[in-house]
Amino acid sequence: MEYEDSIISAINNTNALLNAINSVKTELCRLNLNFCEKEYIENCVNPILIILSSLVLTSYELSVSVSILSSSPIVPPKKSKLKNTIHLIYKMNEECEELFKVLKKRLKPLIHDNADGCKFL
Repeated sequence: MEYEDSIISAINNTNALLNAINSVKTELCRLNLNFCEKEYIENCVNPILIILSSLVLTSYELSVSVSILSSSPIVPPKKSKLKNTIHLIYKMNEECEELFKVLKKRLKPLIHDNADGCKFL
């Protein structure tokens, strides 16, 4: 039961991050951007967004796999490495949260009107 609760918690956290990433992508598509802003997004936002998306998706898939394996009669919980995988998922989610903070910081110049043009960094 403890495994299932932590797995469900990890899945919920990962799902929330995935929804936040999709929201950021949607909002970026709605912005009217000039050349400097597009360049800034290409160089400073998109790489983090791609890494974050990949990391969140991997974490989510691991969570689902652990959930399936934990209820499987074939995998004995005490002898398996499911607990290590759950710890890995939590570490990955912590990294995702840190990347999301960096992403938010890098998006602030785009969200707030910048009278100085290309001064994003």
